[in-house]
Amino acid sequence: MKSTTDSKEYFASIEYIPTATSTNTLLIEQDFANRTVIYTFDQTRGRGRLDRNWITVPNKSLALSVGLRNINIQPIWITAILSVATVNTLEKYGLCTAWIKWPNDIFVGQCKLAGILTESTWKNGKIDKCVAGVGINLNSTAEELDSLITNKAATSVIEQCGKQINLKDFTNDLLENIVKYLVLTESGNISEIKQLWLAKTKLIGEKAEVSEIYKNSPTVSGIIENIDNDGFLYLNDGTNILKIVTGDIRIIL
Repeated sequence: MKSTTDSKEYFASIEYIPTATSTNTLLIEQDFANRTVIYTFDQTRGRGRLDRNWITVPNKSLALSVGLRNINIQPIWITAILSVATVNTLEKYGLCTAWIKWPNDIFVGQCKLAGILTESTWKNGKIDKCVAGVGINLNSTAEELDSLITNKAATSVIEQCGKQINLKDFTNDLLENIVKYLVLTESGNISEIKQLWLAKTKLIGEKAEVSEIYKNSPTVSGIIENIDNDGFLYLNDGTNILKIVTGDIRIIL
């Protein structure tokens, strides 16, 4: 699937910032135009789900946020768009083993390579602003990642592929893929992006544990049966079908 729309034509603005605290925070605090992009290679206070820190090596990672106004699909599908676009861009650079860990992470094996955070503000009962950000470890070495991230396994494109990534080229390629899937969902139809997302999650039918459904929630386990059109996951624990809005998944091998 190739988009006929160029990212420079599609987006109202694409702004590079030499250093930023959090691209999501900077964007969502603005009264931005629809289809605004900001990005940096040096994000100092990145954020993830449940207010977790996203820590990166300066000038070896990409942090990019897309600002949309008055969207006509659920925010989870904006997360899906960035997820699928990221995986497809990684494939172009020779990394074909990345998978999407529901709801918002990109993994290679059991190591985290990228994370996505989508945030919304509401006005008059409707979503006014939707900001989706992605942070990707590109040229960070294993030693650098180990020194920054002590509690979870992390990886980068250079560690997986053994070659330096041109940060600007990767950013441009990622934007082209994001545009492709935004255009695909402009009518409000999420069926195609859902199928692409599900194909990259590799979760359906797997046995898994889900924790952090909310802060300090108990861990539940079972078979993943479905992800619905609202992006909710359905887990069969052997007694009940549990509907899970968000959480941390661990596949039980």
